[in-house]
Amino acid sequence: MGRARSGPKRHVKRLAAPYAWPIPRKEGGKFAPRPYPGPHTMDTSVPLLILVRDMLGYADYAREARKIITRGEIYVDGVVRKEPKFPVGIMDVVEIPRTGDRYRVIMNEHHRLDVVPISEEEARVKVCRIKNKTYVKGGNLQITMHDGKNWLVEIEDPTDPKEDVYSVGDSLVLELPEPDSGERWEVVDHIPFEEDVWVYAMTGRHSGEVGHVVEIQTFEGPQEDLVTVENLEGDRFQTTKGRLIAIGKDEPMVTVRKEE
Repeated sequence: MGRARSGPKRHVKRLAAPYAWPIPRKEGGKFAPRPYPGPHTMDTSVPLLILVRDMLGYADYAREARKIITRGEIYVDGVVRKEPKFPVGIMDVVEIPRTGDRYRVIMNEHHRLDVVPISEEEARVKVCRIKNKTYVKGGNLQITMHDGKNWLVEIEDPTDPKEDVYSVGDSLVLELPEPDSGERWEVVDHIPFEEDVWVYAMTGRHSGEVGHVVEIQTFEGPQEDLVTVENLEGDRFQTTKGRLIAIGKDEPMVTVRKEE
């Protein structure tokens, strides 16, 4: 008889963990917790335990971090999360009502996941990139965002869907609920991905940079659009559209960089 298949891996070796995880590779043991499958990819998120212990510094050891999380002290996008392996990723809003601290998860210029403090007002705002859109039964439009959220747009006339003004790569501005309110997030604005819009590089060589779009080059076939961006220092760089997220029309709507 062959060997029985083992279940899903519970941990990942620290040396093999994604580069974006801000954890020591040769200290703190051999393994790190593996995030559960969820709203973000493994390369653009960290388990909640690592965020509480290594990024926020609320605990020195994994056991202490688990206690904080399982007590219901941590909220992500206005929802309490009690699972230490829940994946927390780029643009997520993390709140700790007991301390009054609020953070947004970002990818910094060193290509590492990081957090930036935000105000109580900004904690109610989140920008999500449209990752996919499809028509579902009844002719309505389902939009999938980069963080796994789904939004259903009701179409009055499927033969003439005037309500479909959204494109993959555009952004949606969400209003997040207050912690423990029991309410659901709502879409309050739409940011088309076009020239002059403000963008933030989530991944790639220029991760962490903010600027406005100068030019968008489109190509026939499967090749992705090439975007020229002018950053805050006045320098220009090029990257593919899929690495960018639109964060504002006239100015950035959210904080994605730490103050220098």
